[in-house]
Amino acid sequence: MLDVLLSLALNASTPAMPPDGAYTYQTVGQYSVGTSSIVLKHVGASVQIAETTNGTIMGTAATAAATLTLNADLTPASYAGTYTGGGQNIQTIVTFSGAGASETFGGTATTAPTTFALDGANHFAVIDGALVSGFAILPAQFTAWANGSIEVVAPIYGRSAMIAVTAGAGARPPHVPIVDVGLSVTGSVPFTEWYDPQTLILDEVDVPTQNVTITRTR
Repeated sequence: MLDVLLSLALNASTPAMPPDGAYTYQTVGQYSVGTSSIVLKHVGASVQIAETTNGTIMGTAATAAATLTLNADLTPASYAGTYTGGGQNIQTIVTFSGAGASETFGGTATTAPTTFALDGANHFAVIDGALVSGFAILPAQFTAWANGSIEVVAPIYGRSAMIAVTAGAGARPPHVPIVDVGLSVTGSVPFTEWYDPQTLILDEVDVPTQNVTITRTR
C-alpha cells in the first residue's frame, strides 16, 4: 500500500505534457518555409526535446539543429543550437540557473557572451526564432505554471523579452481540430497557439505580424 501511495504522489507532482515521441511541423511564412522534426523524451527526471529543421530563408537554404533540456517542472535547464546557411555556421549554448541565464556563441558568430534575468517574470522559456521546440512545450508550461508572465530567451538573436500568456484566442482557423483550445501570447511579437487540451500536443502557431503559420503534420 505504501508503494501505491508513493507512486500516486509522484505522479501527481509530475506536470502534464505531450507524450514522448516524434512530431513534424511545417512552417510557411512570407520569407521562409521549412520542415521541423522534434523528438520529445524523458531522460531520468529531465525532459529533452531534440529538433532538426531545414528550409529556405529569402531563397537561401538553411538548416538548424537544437536540443532543449527541461527540468522536471518544465523550466529550461539548457539549450544548444546550431544554425547553418548562407556561408554561416552559428552555435549557441544557453544555461539556466534560478533567476539567471547565460549564453555563449561559437562557429562564425561574432556576438559576445550575454546574460539574462527574469526581470519580474516567474519563469524562463525558450523560443528560438522559427524553431518549433519552444512553441511545442509552451502549452504544457502554461498549464503547469498557472501564471501568465514568462521571460522568453531567443538564443539565435541573443535576446530575451517578457511575454504574457492567457487562455483563449480569436477565431479558430478552419483546419484546426474542433477539440483544440487556444493560447494568446502578447509581447513584442504576438502569436496564438492551438493545442489539444487532453494531450497538450501543439497543432498550430499563428504569427500574424510576420505572416507565419506553423502546422503539425499528421
